[in-house]
Amino acid sequence: MKGDFRDIFSDIFGDKGIFSKSLGKTLGGLAAGAQTGATAGSLVTGILGVKGSSTGGAVGGAIGSAIAGPLGSIVGGALGSIAGGLLKSTPKASATITGGKEEDVSASGTSDSLKKASIGLASSVQDTLAQIAEQFGGEVGKFAVSIGIRHDDYRVDPTGSGKTKKKKGAIDFDDDQAGAIAYAVMDAITDGGITGVSAAVQKALRSSKDLEDAMEEALKVKEIEQILGGLGGELEAQFKAFQRQASERVRIATEYGFDVVAIEKKNAEDRAALIESLLEKQVGGLKRLVEELTFGSLFEGSAIEQRDALMAQIAQAQADVDAGKDGAADKLAQLFEKLYAVSEEAYGSTGQFAADRSMILNQAQAAIDAAQERITAASNAGASDPALAATNQALDENNDQNARLISLVQTLPAEIASRLTGGGSTLLNAAALARTS
Repeated sequence: MKGDFRDIFSDIFGDKGIFSKSLGKTLGGLAAGAQTGATAGSLVTGILGVKGSSTGGAVGGAIGSAIAGPLGSIVGGALGSIAGGLLKSTPKASATITGGKEEDVSASGTSDSLKKASIGLASSVQDTLAQIAEQFGGEVGKFAVSIGIRHDDYRVDPTGSGKTKKKKGAIDFDDDQAGAIAYAVMDAITDGGITGVSAAVQKALRSSKDLEDAMEEALKVKEIEQILGGLGGELEAQFKAFQRQASERVRIATEYGFDVVAIEKKNAEDRAALIESLLEKQVGGLKRLVEELTFGSLFEGSAIEQRDALMAQIAQAQADVDAGKDGAADKLAQLFEKLYAVSEEAYGSTGQFAADRSMILNQAQAAIDAAQERITAASNAGASDPALAATNQALDENNDQNARLISLVQTLPAEIASRLTGGGSTLLNAAALARTS
C-alpha cells in the first residue's frame, strides 16, 4: 500500500508528473506572454506617440496571457505599457518670478538639476529687466511669469503658475533658451515689470512682442523726451542715476554688514561732487570771473582788503585739502600764489609780508607732509593686502594731486620761487612722494 501511494504521488508531483508538466507549461506561457506583451506595448505606444513602460508591458502581457492566451498577452502588454508610462515621473521644473529680487523666485519640479537650471533662467530674466530699468531710469516692478524646462525643452508659463505642459498653456521654445528668456522678459514688462518711467516709454516698451524691437522703439521715445525736456530733463536723469547707485550702496552695506553711516557719508560727498561737476560744466567760466572780481586780479578794493578776501578762500581750500578732496591742492596752491603777490604789494618788505610768506611755506609744507603720511600709512597697511593693485591706485591719485601742488608752487615767478625755496635749498622735494609698490 505504501509503495502504491508513493507511485501515485510521483505520478502527480514528480519531475514528469501531471502537476509539474502543467506548471511548466503555465510558467513558460507566462514568460512567453511577458515577452509578447513587452513587444506589443512598445509598438502601440510608438504608434500613439505616448510615453510607455517596457516593464509595465511585460507584466501586463504575462497577466493577459494567463487569462486569455496569446491575444490576452498582446492586449495586456499594450495597456500595461501605457499605464506604466503614466506612472513614470516626467523630468521637469519651473521657476516662478514675481519681482527683481532673489526672494522673488520660487522653483518647483521633479528634478533637482532642472530646478537649479530654472532658477538660473529666472536670474537671467531678472538681470535683463534690471538693465532695461536702468537704461530708462526706472525700477523693476511686480509681475508674474514662470520659466522652466520639460524634458530638454524650454517652456514659459505667462500666467506665472509654473506650468510646463503645452496643453495647459505653457509656451514651448524647444532648445531656444534665449528665445524663452526674451519672451519671459516681454511678458513681465506687459505685466508691469518696469516702473518709474514715462507713459510714453511704457507704451513703447509694450509696442512689440519682440524684445529687441520694443527696446529700439523705447530708446527713440526717450531721445525725444530728452530733446523736449532740455537741460532740466538731462540734469534730472543724472541725479536719478546717482540716486539708484546710492541706494544700491546702502543696500549692499546693510545686507553684508558694512558701515552704513560711512556709506551714507560717502553718498553725500559724491552727491556734492556731482553738483559741483554739473555747475562747472554749466557756469564754470562765470564762477572763475566772479572769483577774479572778488579776490583776484580784477579786485577793486585795496591790497589789504584783497588779502583778507584771499585768506577766507584759503581757509576753505585748506579744509578741502585736509578732507582729501580731489583738486583741492591745486586750488590752494593758486590761492597761495595770489596771496604772496598781494601781500608783497600791500606790505612791501615789512614784517607782515614776512609773516605771510612764512605762513604760505608752512601751510604748503604741512599739506605735503599730511599727504605723505596718508600715503605711507596706506602703503604699510597694504603690504600684506592681496588687493595691492587697488591700494597702489589710491596712492597714484594722491601722488598726482600733490605733484600738481608742488609743480604750481615751483612754477611761481623767479623772484617768488627763489624766496619760497630759501634762495637755493628746495623745501618741496618731489622725490619724497615716490610710489610704494
